Amino acid sequence: MSEAPKTQQMSYNDTHHRIQHRREERGCLYAWFLLHNVLLLLLPQEM
Repeated sequence: MSEAPKTQQMSYNDTHHRIQHRREERGCLYAWFLLHNVLLLLLPQEM
């Protein structure tokens, strides 16, 4: 039988970069969600 693959160690910088990137992605999604809802409220409801 072959040996199981070893786990990869992520450096502190790699982990920090990944966390920061995810926070930025969520921030952008949240901003677009708010903008979308504000526009829906401001646009005329006649359709």
